[in-house]
Amino acid sequence: MMVVLLLTLGLVLSGCGQARVPPPTEDKKQGALRTVTTCLEQHVDELDDGTRDAGTIAEALVSVCTKEWRTAAL
Repeated sequence: MMVVLLLTLGLVLSGCGQARVPPPTEDKKQGALRTVTTCLEQHVDELDDGTRDAGTIAEALVSVCTKEWRTAAL
């Protein structure tokens, strides 16, 4: 009886796996890249005052465009 219960439970649980997510299309990849690039281009001039080093500006851009980056990564 215990063996039948375990086998049934195993069969039921084996069907609970997640379906594979299809890879993004080329259009989706390009759209995501455009979204992130647009955000970076919109904010770089306001963050680059000519005195900060590139690393500091890059860190600030990452903070400003986090939402776009995360959305594009999905």
